[in-house]
Amino acid sequence: MSRQSPRKIAGAGCAKQGRRGRSVPEALRETAIVVSSWQTLYGCGAMTKQLRTGFLSYASADHARVDRFLDIMGPRCLTLRDVTIELWRDRAIVAGERWEEDIMSALERTDFGLLCVSPSFLASPYITDVELPRLMTGDRIVIPFALEPLDLSLLDLRGLEALQIFHLDTVRGRRRSFADCKEINELRFCDELLRQIVRRLAVRAA
Repeated sequence: MSRQSPRKIAGAGCAKQGRRGRSVPEALRETAIVVSSWQTLYGCGAMTKQLRTGFLSYASADHARVDRFLDIMGPRCLTLRDVTIELWRDRAIVAGERWEEDIMSALERTDFGLLCVSPSFLASPYITDVELPRLMTGDRIVIPFALEPLDLSLLDLRGLEALQIFHLDTVRGRRRSFADCKEINELRFCDELLRQIVRRLAVRAA
C-alpha cells in the first residue's frame, strides 16, 4: 500500500526590516531569490516525502534483543532523506484493545514485513501459522534478517528458504547476525540492513 506524508519546508518569510548595513529592498530581493530556489527544487516550497510502514515480526522470547535493535534502527528509519519508515510492533497495542484485531489490521496495511529470525522465531506457532502466511501472500516485500546465529543447513526455515536472510558481511568474510555484533558493528548491521530496505522499497515504487 502506498501512502504519502507531505512535509513542508519552511519558506523564508518576507523581511520587514533590512539586515544591518542593507536596505529593505536588498533584503527582500535576497529573500525572493531563496524562495525561488526552494520552489525550483521542491515545487512551491513543499517536498513530498514517502511514508512506508513495516510490520516487525519477532518472538516474544527475543524482546530484549529486539529492543536493542530498535534503539538503533528506529531513529534511522525516521530520519531518511526520501522516505520515512515506521516500524509497527505489537507493543504499540494499548491496554484494553483487542490485540489480535490490531495485529491483523497492522498485517493488512503494512508495506513490508521485517522478520527478526531466530530459533525462537521459527518455533513460534503464532508467527509461523498466522503472521508469515499473511506477510508472504501476494507481492508484499518481506525482508528477513538474522537476529541470532542461524545454521541454515540444519534449521526448518518455515518457508523462508527462498528468501535471502540478511547477515552483516565483515571484512574478514564472516557473516554475522545482529547478536554476533558488538558496538560499532551493531550500527553497521542496522545501516546496511536499512540500505537494503530502502533499495527494495525504491524498486517497488519505480
